[in-house]
Amino acid sequence: MAGETEKYDGFSNYETWAACVLLTYLEESLTYWLAEAEAVRREVRRAGGDGPEAESCRRLLAERLRRMDRAGGRGEALGVRWEEIAQELLVEPPPVRRERFPLGRQVITREAFAVLSPLDVCVAIVLHSRGTWGELDEDDCEGNERSLREGGRLFSAYDAKDGTRFYVVTEHDRSVTTVQLAEEY
Repeated sequence: MAGETEKYDGFSNYETWAACVLLTYLEESLTYWLAEAEAVRREVRRAGGDGPEAESCRRLLAERLRRMDRAGGRGEALGVRWEEIAQELLVEPPPVRRERFPLGRQVITREAFAVLSPLDVCVAIVLHSRGTWGELDEDDCEGNERSLREGGRLFSAYDAKDGTRFYVVTEHDRSVTTVQLAEEY
């Protein structure tokens, strides 16, 4: 669905955007990488750098991200562009966002499991827990905000990389969150 030039929140591809969302999801992870970004800035300033400071910082932080990925990930094989994530961390770091509500037990329907990629599901659950409601209209977003205050059901709509529309729904008592396809809702 998405071409190589399509942007995802300023990133050049879906995989890079998703990796950044997941990398900065936990406060501890975001704090760690922001500290690494600051350490890189200090290191480049001390060394004098070979060329523009910003470019040296971006390259060095991207290399640290690559090392982390080599320890257990497949980011580069999937097309993650670590330089873009490094740039985000150095220039416009994402704010610390915490879960706005408990998700309870997390489940996925058989139909959604058969169609959606694990990456699509993980990113959607992270965004949903932060109160980023995805592709909902303004009225539905306002309804979710009201449900947060009053203890109602919460739902978000997302489009998978291949264009498949799906929902993440958290029950009013926050006991369970379900990932399901749009036609199952």
